[in-house]
Amino acid sequence: MKIVVIGGSSQSTPALIAYLARQTNLPDLRIHLLGRAPSKLSAVRRAARVLAEPSGMVIEAVQFLEREIHAALEGANLVLVQIRPGGYAGRVFDETFPLRYGVCGDEGLGPSGLSAAWRNWPEVAWWLNRINQAAPGAFVVLLTSPTTILVMAAEHCFPKLRVVGICELPRTTLLDIFQTLGATEASATFDYFGVNHLGWFSRISAGTRDLIGEYAAQLGDSKVFPTARQIVSCQGIPLKYLRLHYDAGEVLKEQRAARRSRGEILEELGAEAFAVFANGTRREMEAVLKRRPAPWYTHAVGPLILALTGRVTGIPFFLSVPNRGFLADFLDDDILECAHQVTGEGLTRIPNQRPIPSNMVALTKALVGFHRLASSAVTSRDPLALKTALLAHPWTTDAGSAAEMAREIIDFEVVRDRASSGQKRGEPGEPGRP
Repeated sequence: MKIVVIGGSSQSTPALIAYLARQTNLPDLRIHLLGRAPSKLSAVRRAARVLAEPSGMVIEAVQFLEREIHAALEGANLVLVQIRPGGYAGRVFDETFPLRYGVCGDEGLGPSGLSAAWRNWPEVAWWLNRINQAAPGAFVVLLTSPTTILVMAAEHCFPKLRVVGICELPRTTLLDIFQTLGATEASATFDYFGVNHLGWFSRISAGTRDLIGEYAAQLGDSKVFPTARQIVSCQGIPLKYLRLHYDAGEVLKEQRAARRSRGEILEELGAEAFAVFANGTRREMEAVLKRRPAPWYTHAVGPLILALTGRVTGIPFFLSVPNRGFLADFLDDDILECAHQVTGEGLTRIPNQRPIPSNMVALTKALVGFHRLASSAVTSRDPLALKTALLAHPWTTDAGSAAEMAREIIDFEVVRDRASSGQKRGEPGEPGRP
């Protein structure tokens, strides 16, 4: 299996290699890391090769050079896109500018997510075009934020490519619940619904056990999100990022009081990691990777690779994909996050057994409407469409704020373009994850 990682010079990439190398039934894998910065790419390649021993994985590294890109992509079975245009400076901007307008910040959600999409789509589109030319049959897995908007844009602009977003959060949420209640993944079934990072489990059962009810009872009077009262109110267990919606005022206070943004913290950790990758021992590499866990590899991307090669079964994968008639309340090209399993027929969706609660449908419809306008804005590069999309988001209700936020997003992009003129495509860094 040939895997190409675009943005392979990310500080988190060695974590994927380390996960795969730990597997006892590893298939024949050839992994090509594509990265822009030579020094970072060299350091990641060294770390990847050290951590891959003695698995037999073949690790190659290629710079973002036009003459090398086609050869690296040609014949790829799976392409992982995890570029970060704008680097951590872009993430810091995305996370912080909405706070001035009384809106929570998060690199992949709300106005923050639209800012990232506005900046990231031209780079993602450039790469999708290269994939379309060199490896049109490849399975393209998107980690660059914001997942939903970019998958929708890809669906409209590159309809022949198979592009999905992937997220580990629903599965890690399930695993935490199982651990709390003494249940196992193999014994349980569930209903899941939502969009990336903003979804709910409306049913989790293990035989005759109602695990949602048990979990709410276990929480008691805990004030940690989600509380028992919130679970009862929304008729399910929400993912942790829905706190930005349900507890927006409290989250906003916390974000405004924070001394440093998440992007600033990750940039500092990245500098330490690259130094270790370039010169450290295997033990030092493993230690620095523990300081910045990458659960999207260990609970999503890595298991998906193993499942697609027939090495593991029974693991659910949560993918952002077009609805295509799966749910009657949504259009075919609406992008929803759905649970999937790998069968002999490939990836197939896991259907829900009960109707989705109306409160979940209503909020998701509002978010999907925003995603549709946002996708149109980032692909057309229309400033007015950008403002319209911002105003459609449930977290933004003031037209004046929407106009000012749109202006800030565009101005940041203009300044970034001027600063980076003459550089190669893409910006290495962490994929778009928390």
